[in-house]
Amino acid sequence: MHRRARARRPAASLESLLPRFDAQGAHLATPAELQVASRTDELLDSQLLAEKAREGIAQLPDFYRDAFVLRDLEEMSTAFRNS
Repeated sequence: MHRRARARRPAASLESLLPRFDAQGAHLATPAELQVASRTDELLDSQLLAEKAREGIAQLPDFYRDAFVLRDLEEMSTAFRNS
């Protein structure tokens, strides 16, 4: 079964993913390519924070959740309007 699975999904080399250096030891990647890794960490952190915020909001009673969403997320006014 392992051989059949490997035949369907041939293994790809990881060589192209390894960092490359010149003869002096300087990294050959462009600054933009190097920033991708740091942006990945930032994106993962923001996704984790958003997930935790959604979990916390979901635990609020409906009354408080509605008020929080309307005021803080939808940026609606909290001013009382007497009609």
